[in-house]
Amino acid sequence: MSAAKLNLTNIEKGSTYRYTLCWKDAQKEPINLIGCTAKMHIRASIDNPLIVYELNTSNGGVTIIGELGRIDLLIPSSVTKTMRAMSAIYDIEIIFSGGETYRLIEGTVVIKAGVTR
Repeated sequence: MSAAKLNLTNIEKGSTYRYTLCWKDAQKEPINLIGCTAKMHIRASIDNPLIVYELNTSNGGVTIIGELGRIDLLIPSSVTKTMRAMSAIYDIEIIFSGGETYRLIEGTVVIKAGVTR
């Protein structure tokens, strides 16, 4: 399975960021994600060793509602306010309990500066 391309909505500096995805099969039925974990890295470029931010199921950045195939992303405002404005790339990996790993989506995201501080 190849990762789907999805450019995420802008992450606004100083604001809470939330995004919800639903993974469905060809018949539009949710993929069962019960017992899965997930991780997402945001980087300035694919070769950049520095992670702008990591979301995962351990740090609360990713919440999985398994029976719905739903993946909720969260970056709190306390984190976004420390990010620098930039265009970045990301991908999300889903890890099943048996160890199978799939890169679900990948794309770009823009971290936008704000005026109000």
